[in-house]
This record gives sequence, structure tokens and C-alpha cells, in this order.
Amino acid sequence: RIYRAGTVERYGAGETVIAEGQVNTRLFVVLRGEVEVRLPARKDRFTAVRLARLGSGSCMGEYSFIDQRPTSAAVVTRVDTEVFTLSNDELNRVLAGDVRLERTFYRNLLVVMIERLREDNAVLDLIRPQKG
Repeated sequence: RIYRAGTVERYGAGETVIAEGQVNTRLFVVLRGEVEVRLPARKDRFTAVRLARLGSGSCMGEYSFIDQRPTSAAVVTRVDTEVFTLSNDELNRVLAGDVRLERTFYRNLLVVMIERLREDNAVLDLIRPQKG
């Protein structure tokens, strides 16, 4: 039911899927291809900063999808890519009245977010000065 509520979009290599700072109400899942999550270069950022590379099965845009705040990074395709998108409104329509599906969806999304947080923490441990 969730898949039927979304759409599949195709992007060529080098196209922006999500722009940094945009208001986002959709969740994205890479079906085929690869994307790069980055902080783009701008006046107050000397160069672009690559945060992650994501491939098939990876979701993106989940922070802004949940908290309805502007996106904190950009997502750009590295190769021709197919992406499943699901709007917040469509998800709410599909989940309405189905507590089990809603619980499963949000639990899986939480697992993805926790995995990313753990990865970020591991990187910080590598660059954090050691005591003693």
C-alpha cells in the first residue's frame, strides 16, 4: 500500500534531488543508482563537504520529512538514478487507521536514523582529541 501511494522519479547523473535549505514534505528511497549527500559550497562554506554516498534501498530526506523544517543538506545523483518518493500527506492517508502499519513504518525509519547517528558518532570518535 505504501509503494502504491508514492511515485518513482528518474534523474540523470549530476541532478539535484534535494536542495539544501528547501522545505521538504517527501521521503525519498533510492531504488536504483547512487546519490551523494553533501553540504554545497556557498559564500560561508569554502568548498562542498561530502557527508555520505547512498545506494539502492537507502532513504533520504527523512529529517525534514518528519520535522517539517528545511533540509540540512543537498542530495545529488552520481549516476542515472531512480528514486521512490512519498509525500507526508500520502503517507498519512495510507497509515490512517492502521496502527500496525504505522508502527512498523516509523520503527523502520527510526532504525535507519539511529544507524546513521551511530555512524556519525563513530566518525566523531575518530576526530575527537583523546584524553590523557
